[in-house]
Amino acid sequence: MPGVPARRAHTEAEIDAAVQVLSDPARLEEAQRVIAAAAPALQAILEQALEAAEWFGSAHRAQVLEATGLEDTTERLDAVQRLIAEETTDDMAVDIRFLGQSCFELKAGGATVLTDPFLTGNPKGAASADELEPDVILLTHGHADHLGDTVDIAKRTGATVLAIV
Repeated sequence: MPGVPARRAHTEAEIDAAVQVLSDPARLEEAQRVIAAAAPALQAILEQALEAAEWFGSAHRAQVLEATGLEDTTERLDAVQRLIAEETTDDMAVDIRFLGQSCFELKAGGATVLTDPFLTGNPKGAASADELEPDVILLTHGHADHLGDTVDIAKRTGATVLAIV
């Protein structure tokens, strides 16, 4: 794959240290706190994307028709109130920045989440690793073109790293 740096072999000590850091309950709790705080904004991002693609337009209309078509007045009122509550939740301002490959910076609710930060050596990288200040870094997998600058950014910023192992 052009532009992808060669993978280097990691020592057993480096692997053990990485596993220990990823297994630290305090880091996991902190990551869960940050993600929980950002979850409503991330949900809003998903909803905006689905709305833009009209993925749930007909499904939503079907829910409205179902709710308003209930014969029992109490059930109908409850169903309509649930739909209204879902639609009127506070939308948080969300900033999404595509940084290349599969790297995105998501800012919402005072939290910054970075995904797959392969920037250094990436000819399509739209930012340098040293300008980013994430609270959490999410990794989809451990290939070099996704892992990229994770360690350097996490060391510099103290960001919590969450990865699929």
